[in-house]
Amino acid sequence: MLSKLQRFTLMIKSTIIKHPLEILFVTYVTILLINNVSDYELIKRFQNLIALFPICFILLYLIRDTKAYWLFAPIPIAIVFFFGQINLTLLEDSRYWATIFCVFLCLISQYWYKNNHYFVAGTTNKLVNIVFATVLSGIIFATLSAITIAIIALFDLNKQNNFHIFEKFGIFSSFWAFPVLFLTLEQQTTNDSRYLNRISEMLLNWILSPALIIYTAIIYAYVIFIAAKGQMPDGVVANVALPYLAFGLAIQAVQLLLKNAKWQWFYSHFTYLALLPLTLIWYAIYIRFSHYGLTEARIYLVIGTITLSICYTLLLFKQLAQYRLFSAVSIAIILISVFILDPKTVALKDQTKRLDNYLLKHKLLDVNNKISTKAVLKYQESLNENRDEAEYFYSMLHYVARGMPAAQFKEKYGVNSSYDLMSEIRERNTDPRYFEATNSELVRLTKADMANAREYITFSSQLYRPNSFSHQKIENKLCQKLLSQGYYFEGNILNIEYQYSETAQDCSSITQDPTEFVIYFKGLGTTIEFNINDILKKIFAKHHLSITQQHKNEVLEKIKGDLLKMDLGNSVLGLKHIELRFEDNIGYIVESISTQYIMLK
Repeated sequence: MLSKLQRFTLMIKSTIIKHPLEILFVTYVTILLINNVSDYELIKRFQNLIALFPICFILLYLIRDTKAYWLFAPIPIAIVFFFGQINLTLLEDSRYWATIFCVFLCLISQYWYKNNHYFVAGTTNKLVNIVFATVLSGIIFATLSAITIAIIALFDLNKQNNFHIFEKFGIFSSFWAFPVLFLTLEQQTTNDSRYLNRISEMLLNWILSPALIIYTAIIYAYVIFIAAKGQMPDGVVANVALPYLAFGLAIQAVQLLLKNAKWQWFYSHFTYLALLPLTLIWYAIYIRFSHYGLTEARIYLVIGTITLSICYTLLLFKQLAQYRLFSAVSIAIILISVFILDPKTVALKDQTKRLDNYLLKHKLLDVNNKISTKAVLKYQESLNENRDEAEYFYSMLHYVARGMPAAQFKEKYGVNSSYDLMSEIRERNTDPRYFEATNSELVRLTKADMANAREYITFSSQLYRPNSFSHQKIENKLCQKLLSQGYYFEGNILNIEYQYSETAQDCSSITQDPTEFVIYFKGLGTTIEFNINDILKKIFAKHHLSITQQHKNEVLEKIKGDLLKMDLGNSVLGLKHIELRFEDNIGYIVESISTQYIMLK
């Protein structure tokens, strides 16, 4: 055991010597992230560095054997130093994920062997090394965590302040241990017999291959079933056939490495058997496009299907059946589709056009060509139990609302968002005793806003009016009655607190005053405490409305601005959502709120 550890240590030393730039790169990034792990805002600042890390590391690794190693090596290193200049959120950009997938394909296709056996052996070797490196780095993280937990428990250290050390262990394991272990494993000779042992042969011959055969039988049985019934394939068949084709392509490729390969009678015909599922996918795509139009996900489905179609077509011709061509074709299609066609923009244009046509066809626009709530409500009532049609309309509306900037969507359709429209329709179609106001706009501050504010804090949380379920039973049949609830700001950490009073009454017998909804803020230099229903009374009085009289929603809409922007005197509380309920003999009370910000004057 000791000799194996010594050998592994020597392998790591050899890795450090052979890959100096890669080791320096991962070390620099690891130190940078570990030193900034305690602050969430700083971690957000480094998210582009985290996104670029795998790309830069793989590029450094791939060019190490080229003559241009020292010429091109500074490029990924420079990216690390200037990642802050990138004005994109890479992790939310589809182009980034397309790029990283292409870089990964380049990694597993490293030497681009023309011989299929060598190509598949090299790819398998890479994938196995990635899996082993992942497992070993996970073991390192678990070991460090277990030792730390033991020390904390035995020596009774402060447990609350030690959470960040586990984040540091996670960063070390992911950004240093994993890449170094991968490089170390890559020092092994790429000998396929080392990996394709008896276990792997058993897995492929007696588990994966039979599974693929059964999968094929199920798909053909489905085709016979719908043919006998005189039906056409359902669009959902794409969800079954696409993974089948991808899975089959991979299993067929690995057959080249098996010394005692079974089921060759099946694999000799598999390419032809795959043509029917491929046809089913294209038919499913046609159904989805013709009925529901383009979405970004459906465009990616087409990209994947085109790639698989080309790969299976190449397999039909022996001279072109090279797996390196599959990687090259995949990379080319992905890059062209994402960087030139831009699926997100194409899908948004198509859905916008379909939505506009739908609104015109069903007369859901007012005289100003904006969405008419009354017309939508009337149309929805006319659908009766036809939920599919209603879901189709709202799915289009949601998609366009998510894809368009909020200001552009409001200018074009006259509503803030699809959720606002649904909320308004629900209000008109539900209990008139309830009223909801929602603000889906982004918080945007001007110099004037900041000039009038001592501090501006954004936070998202929900609070509900105390009721009989808010009380807590304790020992000796005592009960804790909820008095107030609020927020305690401790540096960059926000804690939600609840204050109770102990009473000898049984929890079920306590009568809760519906007008008592006390909220407080602490840790802001001064304590802010108020009953939100008292603020509600002031708002009603300001607009000369009686709070004890029930009003139509059209009337309450006039006070929506003040409800969502509550003036507390020395501060302003901004809300995303507020729900009011009318109580007989009491009037309007606040049921719940969802916060957005608090501004200290």
